Formats: sequence, C-alpha cells, structure tokens
Amino acid sequence: MKLIADSGSTKTSWRLAKTAEDVGKAYTIGFNPDYYSAEEMLDSMRKELLPQVFADPDDIREIYFYGAGCSREDNVEQVRSVLNTIFPVAQTVFVDHDLLGAARALCGDDAGIACILGTGSNSCLYDGTSVTDNVTSLGFTLGDEGSGGYMGKQLLRAYFYRELPKELNEEFDARYGYSKADILNNIYQKPLPNRFVAQFSAFCGEHRRHPFINRLIVASLSEFLDRHVLKYKAEQPLKVHFLGSIAFYFREELEPLVAARDLKIGKIIQEPVDELVKYHFKM
Repeated sequence: MKLIADSGSTKTSWRLAKTAEDVGKAYTIGFNPDYYSAEEMLDSMRKELLPQVFADPDDIREIYFYGAGCSREDNVEQVRSVLNTIFPVAQTVFVDHDLLGAARALCGDDAGIACILGTGSNSCLYDGTSVTDNVTSLGFTLGDEGSGGYMGKQLLRAYFYRELPKELNEEFDARYGYSKADILNNIYQKPLPNRFVAQFSAFCGEHRRHPFINRLIVASLSEFLDRHVLKYKAEQPLKVHFLGSIAFYFREELEPLVAARDLKIGKIIQEPVDELVKYHFKM
C-alpha cells in the first residue's frame, strides 16, 4: 500500500492507495518544516492523520511526501524521520520539495514549466524526469508574487493607505472588523503570517469584477509571470502548467495573461495529489 502526500503551507492532502483506483483520502494541516519542529509534526500527524488512516499503518510500505520547505536536506531529513517514526515498517520513505511533486503531477514524463500559485508561489523548469532550473522563491516576506499571500498583502496595503474605493473599504470593515493592531499582531507576532494574509485573497475573488480589484489581481499574476516564468529558457516552446487555489480560481484572469506573453498554457489544477497517485502507480 502507498501513502502519497502533497503538503503546502496551509494543508496536506493525503492519499492511501491500494491501487490507482482504490484510494482513500485524508486531510491535515500543512507541515512545512520551516515552521514546525519534528516534535510538533509528530504530535499533529498522530492526532490528525492516523485517525483518518483506514488501514493498519504497518500495511503502508511506500510513502511519497512532497512538501513546501523540503528543498533543504535538513528539512527533508526532519520530515523523513517523523514519517519513519509513525510508519516504521515502510520500506520506501521518499521526501522531496513540492515543486517536484507539482512537476510530476502537471507534466508527467514530459518537459514543461510547472508553477505553484497557492498560499505561496514557486515555479520550475522540468525535463520530464527532474527539475533542471528554479527561479529563486523568496518566500512570503520578499517574494511569493501571484500568490494568495501576495494578493492579500496588496489588499491590506491599499486598505491601510486609504487607497480602496469607499464601497470596498466599507465592505472590508463590515466583513473582517480587524483593527490595525489585530492585523499587525497576526503578521509580526503570531506564527504562520502567510496563512493569515492569504485569507484576504478571497475578498479579491469575490470582488474580481470591480476595476480596482481586477487591476490588483492582474498586476499580481503578471508580476509572477514576468519575474519567474519568462526567465526560463528552453530549446523549444514548452507548455506552462499551474496548480494551486489561486491558479484554479483566478484562471479567468490568468489564461489571457499567459497568452499575451506568447506562452502556451497547459494544465490548471487545484491539487496535485490525485495526479501523483497515477504517477506513482505508473512508475
């Protein structure tokens, strides 16, 4: 039996698969080792994941975990150690960056450009087997262009700098009721500020037809394409694929921006994990 996981900053989607068709689903919080210690991950997986696993954990022999923050070897080893503790009989415990998971889910065995647009953002050039180039992702503080966190930051700036049109400002106040102190405390004092800020991208989605919000969305997605996707050089034009909630729900704005840059649009999916199940049973 195989356990396959896609772990972002907000949530982890798990699939427990006997075959490519016989698949159980589970969901937990995101396990980014940049934000969680091994002890915190272990405790949370025991409380959240194990109650959802319908099989004997000892029946799980292969684990494939693709996660945000799993690009550094120390982080990879932390996640692998936690999984080995929970599933000690597993013979294969593969841990790698969510970018490789994105590329395998989106491109399969074909070359392409794989992009993540969710709470955060990232991208890579993929040759059909491995990631061959990655424009540096600077994370929530300095980067994450095009992501939910980035849109949320732009919206909050406009709100506090008194740039939101009156009707949007009033609706924002009525919906959230946060004070300046509340917001700054969540960003600078509490853990996982990217998740907190990304929630405001939903406000952008609900008001996407408003000219001010539309410009904000288009500018955010355009910055991602220009600063990341256009930097990849390939011998032949490659399709650009996207996954994540922002790509999925803002595809109406995203697709024409991709076309305007003479790029070929590929898949746009919300989650990679079901495609990863197919990939690992095809191997």
